[in-house]
Amino acid sequence: MSLNDTNQDQVSSRPGTFDNKLARRLMDALGTQWCGNKAPPLTNRSLYVREDGGLTRVFATVDDGGWVGVGYPDDWQVIMRTRSAHLFAWWVFKTWVADWFGLRSAIYYRALHRWCSGSWKRPGRRDRELVRVSSYDEWRSRPA
Repeated sequence: MSLNDTNQDQVSSRPGTFDNKLARRLMDALGTQWCGNKAPPLTNRSLYVREDGGLTRVFATVDDGGWVGVGYPDDWQVIMRTRSAHLFAWWVFKTWVADWFGLRSAIYYRALHRWCSGSWKRPGRRDRELVRVSSYDEWRSRPA
C-alpha cells in the first residue's frame, strides 16, 4: 500500500482540482480579492487612526484574519489572536455600556473642567477627522 492509496479519499487525484465543486464555489463567493488571488474573508483589512501628535496608528487583520495587529505602519506593537481581540472588544463594549454609553464620563469630565477652569465650555473634539478606514497609501496622500 502506497501513501497515495491511503489518502486517496482525502486528496484530489489531480493537483489543483477539487472533487467538491460546492466547496470551491463557496470559497470563490466568500473570499476577498487580494493580490490577484482569492483570499480568506478578513485578509488585508485595516483601520488607520491619526493621533494628535501626527502619528498614525494601525489596527489590522494579519495572517488571513487569524490574528489582529495593533501598532504603527512600520512596527507592530501587539499581535493577538482574533478570538482574543473579540473578547477585548466585548469587554470595551460592556465597559462603555456600564458607563451609561459614555455619558457618565462625559458629565464627570465636564464638571472637572468647570471645577478647574471655571467654564462649562467644552473643548472641541476632532475624533471624526482622525479615524479613517482606507489603505495606507490613500491615507498618506491626503493633506493633513
